[in-house]
Amino acid sequence: MKKFKAFLILIIILNVSALILTGCGDSDDNGGTTTPSITLSGVASKGLVKNGNVEVFALDPNGDTGESLGTAVTDSNGEYSINLGTYRGNVMVEITGGTYTDEATGDPNVTSIPMRAVLADVSGNVSVAVTPLTEIAYQSATASGKKPTKANITAANALVSTMVGINIINTMPVDATSTPGTSVTDAQKNYGLMLATLSQMVKNDKASDPNSNISKMIASISTDLADETLDTVGNDMKTALTDFIADPNHNKSGIDDPSQTGLDETIDYGTDNPIYDPNSSVNESDVDLAKDMMEDLRNTALSIYNYEGGEVKGVVETPFNNLADELQTQIEPEITDTVDRIAWLLNDADMWVEEMKDPNNTPYHFEKDPNIIVDIYPDPNDSASFSFTVQEDGNIIDSGSVNINDPNMPTSGTFEAEFKTQSGNKITTTLTYAGTVDPNDVDVYKSITFTGTIEDPNRFSIDFSQGTRKLSANFAKTDDPTDDDDIYPTSIYLESRITTNTARMDGLFNISSIVCSTEECKEGLRPEEATFVGTFAELSNGLTTGVEFTGTITGEWSNADTYDECLEDSNSNFVEASATFNGTIESPAMPTLNVVLSAAQTEYKKGTMSVNFRKAGVSFLSGSGTLDDTSDDSLMTICLTSQTGLKINITIDESNEGEEMSGTMETSGGDEVAEIYTVNGLPMIRYADGYIESLI
Repeated sequence: MKKFKAFLILIIILNVSALILTGCGDSDDNGGTTTPSITLSGVASKGLVKNGNVEVFALDPNGDTGESLGTAVTDSNGEYSINLGTYRGNVMVEITGGTYTDEATGDPNVTSIPMRAVLADVSGNVSVAVTPLTEIAYQSATASGKKPTKANITAANALVSTMVGINIINTMPVDATSTPGTSVTDAQKNYGLMLATLSQMVKNDKASDPNSNISKMIASISTDLADETLDTVGNDMKTALTDFIADPNHNKSGIDDPSQTGLDETIDYGTDNPIYDPNSSVNESDVDLAKDMMEDLRNTALSIYNYEGGEVKGVVETPFNNLADELQTQIEPEITDTVDRIAWLLNDADMWVEEMKDPNNTPYHFEKDPNIIVDIYPDPNDSASFSFTVQEDGNIIDSGSVNINDPNMPTSGTFEAEFKTQSGNKITTTLTYAGTVDPNDVDVYKSITFTGTIEDPNRFSIDFSQGTRKLSANFAKTDDPTDDDDIYPTSIYLESRITTNTARMDGLFNISSIVCSTEECKEGLRPEEATFVGTFAELSNGLTTGVEFTGTITGEWSNADTYDECLEDSNSNFVEASATFNGTIESPAMPTLNVVLSAAQTEYKKGTMSVNFRKAGVSFLSGSGTLDDTSDDSLMTICLTSQTGLKINITIDESNEGEEMSGTMETSGGDEVAEIYTVNGLPMIRYADGYIESLI
């Protein structure tokens, strides 16, 4: 899976490059140029609009509406397609009539309201969604007497796209009330959820205003955006998003928590801050904007990853590599022998208890091997308390005391001990213990909870002694017919502060579902679902460096109970897993980055991923990619878009040795103005004005 990891890192590297523009012309076989006809297609959705009338109009440079360029009727999926002939320029797409099913109420055959979408500089085959969000952008482009000129169109689409973190023009929404297909991207799901959110806002608003409807809601949001914030409707929008996602009767998107989408944080930001400055870039030429964004790429996004040859420290890869190296080369060797000794001490605890019942056996000697001896010293005043020492070659290496409430089936107690590590350091453990037994089988534990600390002052500390911090597990019997008392953890929860020399993690790990098998090729524990919620901070000499990650990481192993380790991986036997990160990345001299990343393997040696990136609240990137590793040479494809509709399409084909990376950059209207290619393994960009520079 090293290639798949590299694939994810590459997406982070390339995120800001989605803000770069592109464009070109087509050549015929005779060396002359042609002007081919172009097609404009897309989806009309407020739920999906069926049998809606779609018409495309030309917009002249002054923003005045010109001739009709074509018409169509949406199908049962809300889709349409119109041939624009040889027209090049600004367009308005308008839909009238048709019906849809309201997402929040489930009411069918609701008559669609008129909706418009405007797009600048159409020059190639493009996809255009027509939705309430594009109608909000249209109203923004034409507010206060303005006309939909190129600058106003670009600014309005960018404003609304940034408001929701989705390219509202080129992303095709999917119906949030239907189960999405496997090829649907996170951006498409989020778009559908935002449309459902608007319907939920109307539904919620009807409690105080029976006349509330989607047209009024669109107008209300458009008015609120006049100051480029959501300070009036933002809180209502976030509430509606939460309400719809929590409604299992209507929400079929597969998303059950707003934090999975990043939409809640996006709305929060726009509620309290200006969303987008339309004067920052709309007057720049395409090539100038491309070069500006490439500079931004080097100064911000590329510094996330410590790419070879770069002078900027990688704020993602570097601390995690440091921590991984520390765990592997220092901490793991230090504690492995210690953990082994704890394990065999606990495994023979029942023998200690039996021996302790005989007062003549003081201390009780247990020999692990001729060189290691355990001595148990019962407390003469308490039959459930004892101390112990572990000697190696006559020297005490471990010592501690145990106090429990019941020697046969303890449900509470304390454990204090000091253990020698491989290098001669000491691990100090102070634990408080509480357990519950199965009411149907009092010889079997139902749950166990520890609070306390485990510490090696020279290497690490694990503190789960304060507040709600704890280590707990729930148990069930295994399916081993030879052992009626054998149990396994069905879930494990750790809330703690873990500190090493290079990192500090505050948060909780929740492995909410674990399967256990005694079959030879599936033996052991396998987590089906796991979550980390908290903060990871980089440390240097015990002090934070300012590099910090805060958020939620979720993982799912969907075939944990059936994957067979004894068989070779194949189309019918491979790990089916997915993971998502949603949170913020902070580093000195860098803007705060809000990121939602997801990756999944649903086919043998094939992976998919999605990314949604927001920088300093005022720019975003969303996209998706695939990895095909079925041959000796892997193939990656990546498609990313920005809030201004700029797109980057990249292919990385390892079979093209020395020329692995290729691609194009284009505007939302389909105009190519740059090319990505590889020279001697180095990715390059050639702009429309002939200027060439390295991608990294």
